[in-house]
Amino acid sequence: MFWQLNGKYFIYATTIFFSAFLLFAIQPMVGKYLLPFFGGSSSVWATSLLFFTGMLFAGYVYVFLVTSLKPSWQVRIHAALLALAALATLATLLVWGSIYPPYDWAGISTTLPALTVLVALTLSIGASYFLLSTTGPLLQYWYGTESHNEPYKLYALSNAGSLLSLASYPFLIEPFTSLPVQEMVWVSLFFVYVCIAATIVFLYSRLPHAHTGTGTGYGTLARRTAFIWIALAALPSFLLVATTTVITQLVAPVPLLWIAPLSLFLITFILAFRGIGQSTLLPVFVLIAAGYAYRYTPGNPHELPSQILAYLALLFCTGLFCHARLFALRPATAKLPLFYLLLALGGMVGAFLASIISPLVFNDFSEFPIGLSLAAALAGGLLSFPRVMGSQATLFIRVLLVTIVLALSTAFLHTMSDSTVMASRNFYGTVKVVFTGDATTLMHGTTPHGLQPTNPEWSLLPTTYYVSKSGVGRAVLYEQELRSKIGIQVGVIGLGTGTLAGYCRTNDKYVFYEIDPRIADIARTHFSYLEHCESADVRVGDGRLLLENELHSGRAGQYDLLVADAFTDDSIPAHLLTLQAVELYKKHLRSPQSIIAIHTSNRYLELPPVLLRIANELGMSAEVVVLTGSAEPFAKNSEWVLLAEDPTVFDAREFKNIASWESPEKEAPLWTDNFTSLFTVINISPWR
Repeated sequence: MFWQLNGKYFIYATTIFFSAFLLFAIQPMVGKYLLPFFGGSSSVWATSLLFFTGMLFAGYVYVFLVTSLKPSWQVRIHAALLALAALATLATLLVWGSIYPPYDWAGISTTLPALTVLVALTLSIGASYFLLSTTGPLLQYWYGTESHNEPYKLYALSNAGSLLSLASYPFLIEPFTSLPVQEMVWVSLFFVYVCIAATIVFLYSRLPHAHTGTGTGYGTLARRTAFIWIALAALPSFLLVATTTVITQLVAPVPLLWIAPLSLFLITFILAFRGIGQSTLLPVFVLIAAGYAYRYTPGNPHELPSQILAYLALLFCTGLFCHARLFALRPATAKLPLFYLLLALGGMVGAFLASIISPLVFNDFSEFPIGLSLAAALAGGLLSFPRVMGSQATLFIRVLLVTIVLALSTAFLHTMSDSTVMASRNFYGTVKVVFTGDATTLMHGTTPHGLQPTNPEWSLLPTTYYVSKSGVGRAVLYEQELRSKIGIQVGVIGLGTGTLAGYCRTNDKYVFYEIDPRIADIARTHFSYLEHCESADVRVGDGRLLLENELHSGRAGQYDLLVADAFTDDSIPAHLLTLQAVELYKKHLRSPQSIIAIHTSNRYLELPPVLLRIANELGMSAEVVVLTGSAEPFAKNSEWVLLAEDPTVFDAREFKNIASWESPEKEAPLWTDNFTSLFTVINISPWR
């Protein structure tokens, strides 16, 4: 009785749900693992989404081709794929000891980081991910052709499994388990899945099959229909990557902020493929959401909660609108593999345009305004009106709405400040050099990353977060006073404009570690701090990885001051704030009086408690230096955490008259390379 209709549905549904859960559970895990190798750039996730959508497309191509064969060949080929994927995963574990790419293999890539991300994902989880991506469409096809029931509700169930997986990660998995534990559990569940899938293949092979495969191909499908399927799948995918990029660029490239947009994206699939979203009012909601998002584009850092809400609302309404249209245009079961193939192709195209093409074409994050415009234009073009208006009046209003949307979008995209000297964008984000008359400023995204006055008398004055009363300014002056005769050695992770080199004296040496090759060129071309410091050395690559390589090769920096000041827009890469990272910094210090200075100024994250916990673990003294309302020229409010082995360091006169910082009552969790949690430090309240 188990293999009768209800039992058949149960086993197919369970397996599809389970495979979708595993398919999306691995995404935040491997994305989080890869972040440190690429400077914590938010582009890691955008590129990872391209891999995931691309591999999904490859899986759907496989299903389309396999289902065109006789059932006996379908069974043989899929059984072989199960065996190959299981063996490949086992081989990865035996060779590397992990399904993650090996640490030393990932290394440092500054020329083609996006390609390196794709290669790393392919070599590590490519085989297992490909197998999982084939499960949903193949089992839906098998179920539909054998039971003669419409199988599309299983697609909604598949997305429900994906959503449960994503929702579990930031709330249940990440806060309580380390990356190695997550990996161990996932691998174990993957092999359980292989056994279940093999059982289904065996049971399916025992059934009498009346059909002989689809054997249809593209010839029986109108090109217009194929294009519509692809386009309706591409737009939400494009908007998903664009929305995620903007949000993570502003706050932090962490799983919590990856998962929110992706979860909404999946919810739209679930609702649409359950028949929800066919209302004629839905285009109106898309237009309202587009107007709301337009209000916050480009975003204001002080309106972050409203901005995120507006962007997510647009993503949700657009996704539901497009996916509901896809459901309304769904074909019969015989063409299900082709339908899913073209949906996956659209998803991959959208992700490719947003993650790879946009950084090559645009100097700014223009993909979100473009996605917003396309969504509004599509909704306006498909807006429904009462029949009494007539077809000509309806067409006129639709064309008028689309024209208005495109005109506003074109004007917005061509709006550029006259003060911009140069602008560029790559894997590591958008950089602009802005001239305002009295100063030249380096902007990374929406955040200043250094400023140099144009007045020659002030041109070498440390400004912004680095003034003499800031945490790092006090640390430099202390070390200079302590070693006034021999000079000091300073290591800085993150170059910016090279402002700290403004403190450089004749005998001092400054070494800057910078992952983005553009910044080194900009610092020397548009700013003169590095030119002032003859001994300044810029080393291109991720600062932490370079420091580790130098330590392993016996070239410890022997720094009197080691500064961690690497930001992506306003977010600090988490791998620079872990126990292992600070322990590495400590090994590069010259003496117990040497200082580690970590820049924690941030709009949305309370990071000092994390570093105080790490200092306590390492037996170091710590001081939080908060500067507000400084009278120094071109000063900005700043927050630095200073650490030293010798507790008497902070008794020196350079650290007197520091504004008090209120330590939280609850101790922060210990951040390590295998465990970080954003929940304990995030603060996006409107008044912050």
